[in-house]
Amino acid sequence: MGLGGHCSFRPRNNSTTVAARAEAAEAVEAAEAAEAVEVHKVGKGSRKHHPCPNPNCIRLLRPGWSTHKGACVLRTSAATPSAKKRPADQLPTAWPQPTKLAKKQAKKLPPTSNLPPNLPPTPTPALPLPSSFGRAAAAQPPPMLASVVVALATHGDIPLVDFKGTDPATTHTWIPNNDPVMGGQSYSAVKVDNAVLNFTGKCAIVPSLQAPGFITAINSDKTDWVDVSSCEGLTITSKSYIDYTGFRISFGHAHPVGGKFFAYGYKANWQPSSSMGAVSIPFTNFTDFWDDATGEPIHTCSEHESYCPDEATLKNMKTMSIWAEGVEGDVHLEVDSISGYGCKGHAAAVESRE
Repeated sequence: MGLGGHCSFRPRNNSTTVAARAEAAEAVEAAEAAEAVEVHKVGKGSRKHHPCPNPNCIRLLRPGWSTHKGACVLRTSAATPSAKKRPADQLPTAWPQPTKLAKKQAKKLPPTSNLPPNLPPTPTPALPLPSSFGRAAAAQPPPMLASVVVALATHGDIPLVDFKGTDPATTHTWIPNNDPVMGGQSYSAVKVDNAVLNFTGKCAIVPSLQAPGFITAINSDKTDWVDVSSCEGLTITSKSYIDYTGFRISFGHAHPVGGKFFAYGYKANWQPSSSMGAVSIPFTNFTDFWDDATGEPIHTCSEHESYCPDEATLKNMKTMSIWAEGVEGDVHLEVDSISGYGCKGHAAAVESRE
C-alpha cells in the first residue's frame, strides 16, 4: 500500500498481525481519499518524505487529525481555523460530502412513504444570496410588499371637516359670531365658496375696554362630529391673505374649575401660511383654561393633564370655532379642510406602482 507515492507500509517486526496491517492500510486509504493525509516531515525544517515502518509515523497535518493504534482518528473537539481567518484561496468551494458512516445511517432510515400524512413538510434551508446581490438590493422589500410595509409603518389622517358638501360626516353649517361685549365694533362674514370656507372681517378695539375684541366662524348645526380620539392632533389646511397673528381654534364645551366666565372649550393658537398649506397642532397645545379677554392660555395641558382635551370631547367635539382674537387687524382667511393626524389604526393607504 503506498501513501501519495512516498510511503509504503512495512511491519516493524514479524509480530504484526494481518488484521493490524489491514486496519492501518484501510485507515491510510480512507485518509488519502479524503485528501487529508500527508507524511510526517522528519526533522525540523525537513521537506523530505520518509518511509513509514509503522502507522504511528503517519502524521495528519490537517487540523483535527492524528493516528491512534494504527488507525486514522479525527479529533472532533479540536479547534479548527475559522473561515474568517483563512485566506480567500483556502475557503471551501463546495459543501462537504457525506461520510461512509453517514451513508450507512441514512440507509437505516424509514422510507418517506411510511411517514404519517399529517406531518409538516421539512423546511428547506435558506440558500445564500448570489454575490451580485448588494447590500442596498438586499435591504429593499419586494415590490409586492412595498405597500404593506409602508401601511404598517404609517399613522394616517382622519378627515374631520371639509367644505365640499359630499360627505355628511364632515359637512357642517358655518356662521359668523362677533364680540358682543360693551359695544364691540368687530365685524365678520363667513361663506363657503368653491369648496373652501372664506372668513373675512376685522378685529377692532372695544372702546370701553380699550382692547381688541374677537370675531369667529362657528358651526351652527347639531350634527355629530367624527371621532378623532385616536389621533395626535389637528391639521388645518388654509391660507391667510393678510399677515394677521391672532388666529385661534377651539372645540367642545369644556369649562375647568376656576375658569374664566366666557371661556368654554379647548383652545389653541395657530398661524396659517400665506399660501394654501397644512399646519399641525398637537392636542397637547390645547387647554380649556384660557383668558376670555385675550384668548391666551392661563394654564396649559403641559402643566396638568386635567387641562388637556378629554377622550369624550375628542370622540364628538359637538362644536368648533375659528377665531381672530386679541389682535387688532383685518382678516381674510380661507380654510380648505381640517383633519386629525397621527391617528392609530388608520394607516394611510399607499398603492405600489411597481
